[in-house]
Amino acid sequence: MRTSPEENLEADFCVIGGGIAGVCAALAAARQGLRTVLIQNRSLLGGNASSEIRQHIGGASFMGHYPDAREGGITDEVWSAVRRKCYGNNLNDFAESSTAILDICWKEPLLQVIFNTHIDVVKKSGNRIAEVQGTQSSTGKRLTVRAGQFADCTGDAHVAYLAGCRYMSGQEGRHDFNESLAPEEPQQLTMGNTLLFQSETLDRPAPYEKPEWAPDLKGRDIYWTIHPPKAPMRHGSWVFEYGGKLDTIGDAEKIHAELIKIVHAAWADLKERFPEEMACDRLSFISSLPGKRESRRVIGDYVLTQGDIVTTQRFPDDVAYAGWSLDLHNPDGFYGKDRPTTFYFFPEIHSVPLRCLYAADVENLWLAGRDISVTHVALGGARLMASCGLQGEAIGIAAVRAQARSWTCRETASTEIKSIQQQILKNGGYIPGVASSDDTDLVPNARQISATSTANLSGGEVEVWEPIGSGMGLALPITSGRWETLQLPVENPESSPVTLTASLQPIRVRRDFHEMPAIKEITLTIPPGTSDAIFQFATDLAPDLWKVLLTASHETLLLGQTKQRITGTHVADHYPDGKTLGPSNELGMPDPPRWIRRFNHTRLNEPEVFHSTPAFRVTPEQHAYAACNVANGVNRPERLPNLWASDAALPLPQSLFVDWSEAMEISEIRIVFDSDIDLPMPPVEGISTLAEDYEVIGWNGQTSTVLASVRKNRNRLAIHKIATTPVQRLEIRVSKACNEGRQARIFEVRCHKPS
Repeated sequence: MRTSPEENLEADFCVIGGGIAGVCAALAAARQGLRTVLIQNRSLLGGNASSEIRQHIGGASFMGHYPDAREGGITDEVWSAVRRKCYGNNLNDFAESSTAILDICWKEPLLQVIFNTHIDVVKKSGNRIAEVQGTQSSTGKRLTVRAGQFADCTGDAHVAYLAGCRYMSGQEGRHDFNESLAPEEPQQLTMGNTLLFQSETLDRPAPYEKPEWAPDLKGRDIYWTIHPPKAPMRHGSWVFEYGGKLDTIGDAEKIHAELIKIVHAAWADLKERFPEEMACDRLSFISSLPGKRESRRVIGDYVLTQGDIVTTQRFPDDVAYAGWSLDLHNPDGFYGKDRPTTFYFFPEIHSVPLRCLYAADVENLWLAGRDISVTHVALGGARLMASCGLQGEAIGIAAVRAQARSWTCRETASTEIKSIQQQILKNGGYIPGVASSDDTDLVPNARQISATSTANLSGGEVEVWEPIGSGMGLALPITSGRWETLQLPVENPESSPVTLTASLQPIRVRRDFHEMPAIKEITLTIPPGTSDAIFQFATDLAPDLWKVLLTASHETLLLGQTKQRITGTHVADHYPDGKTLGPSNELGMPDPPRWIRRFNHTRLNEPEVFHSTPAFRVTPEQHAYAACNVANGVNRPERLPNLWASDAALPLPQSLFVDWSEAMEISEIRIVFDSDIDLPMPPVEGISTLAEDYEVIGWNGQTSTVLASVRKNRNRLAIHKIATTPVQRLEIRVSKACNEGRQARIFEVRCHKPS
């Protein structure tokens, strides 16, 4: 009797699931020395972002609602590589995404990628997984992988399910976890799956005949027909959703079949609704399989809930974060009458502790992706792909620690959390509230950190005039310890004077400008015409972010504004009716009235087009972009900018210097440049804040050595491994910024001595 061929592999770490979470987990572990196997049951990497599904990657920024929140680290590396393969304004132009991801994986010598293999057996030894087995559909081969650490990044918690782990599915009841957004009683309902398409315009008519099996949508009382879409539709829509009332695993084929019918029915309806606009449009791509939002969620040592998110709970074992709204899709999906989802926002990005990223009842099974330990409500935001990538990187790093000591996930999480957190930061990542404390980094011990020039806080030149409306807020990083004056250009179009009031207040979080007790409030009389409003605050303030709420006696008063990106500043608009975000609700914020941070959603396609910021001037000078910021342990703006920026009035090149009292032996240099982390997605082209051409120069006395010379840089994190070199002065000389940028901008510099 013939039998299937067999292959046995030994590894330190076996990751099952080749989506963004699994890829980041595998890369993180392999780069730290673990022999890693990544098993994917498809022929392409990327999961929902793969070339066969093509859903664009989203994350904590939520299209710009949350400031400076875009993911860093390995997630940024993978995401940026994919985005550089996008063309035009199509966010879902992911035809080359899987190749871009594979290119990164194949460069790692300790990472082996295995495709088309479905794991169907999990064998345990005691309370640990000893091996997994599966069949490779392309070869018929039976594969067995034995490893010390395993990660379930399958989305469906397939490995955890086979290992007998406890899990949750459907919607928990309101009182199970004290969640106001949960139903009164538990329900076996989930968010549905979506099938995407892409279209193109030909140079000739492209007639379309609806298949007989596709339903006719005319006269249907559903959201699609009640609120007709606009044409043309180039890259499908997430509203092609179905399966929330079925079992998204057990009924997967039935759901897929219905989604195919929905896509063709919707395309036929579009062609009929817009016969002229879409006469030459044709379907050019339909996803090979649906993108899935929800199925099983494995129970870990902690279950993240709505309350944790809304109150911005921080945990000692935080390793990741998320910021996408609690995006809870209607189980009725495409055939429902109501809007397919509601966005529930919260004050700021929320944390994800490591205790949510491993199974509570299997000692060596890590989790990343939509199968982590969260409630249905909390999954609403944590499931976004970039957030899953952060989870993956965290467990890959944790697996290294666990494997080195043969510890359980639980032991590793409790004992090695500081080391895990610091490695995440070293990789260019970010954890809210956690700063770098790297003992191997020589920069914090430098005698002096200086630069050829430094920018001071300034609001730029007036480019547009905008009415103040019912109110405008301005938050500024005050670093000198005192705020004397705030000067604003104003224009009063009325024939009589109007009043302008500035209320200086603390600010709770950058997205939420709601009113707090005033430190000082000043009212000025503004005459007709153009003038400068100068507020005399004369107040001592601790270095921090402080806000000014501006209100006028007449809403037509104009404020002079710039379109320049002024890192660390934030602008808010006042909405007295509380209807600022369309089909959404605010949780944990005053509602209404409220003040909401301004953002520009068009930056997704036009990254250089920033939103308007009042063209302010302040005294005394605020040195918010000092050279010493590169050693403060935070690699992005928080309440303060944490950035060195050169004076934009001076031409490049500009240099940053790190001086030690004596020569230091350096073998590795890490630099975090400014890729504008406030931009919701990595730019397709280089962004003007990013260094494009630079040199790293080591000085020892009067002798200099070029340690690295880079042209056409597109990376936020640059890692330069060098032959061990004695350096007393390190110079980073930026000679050109991308897209005609005028500044050198660096968030962090690390110099590591030989290990």
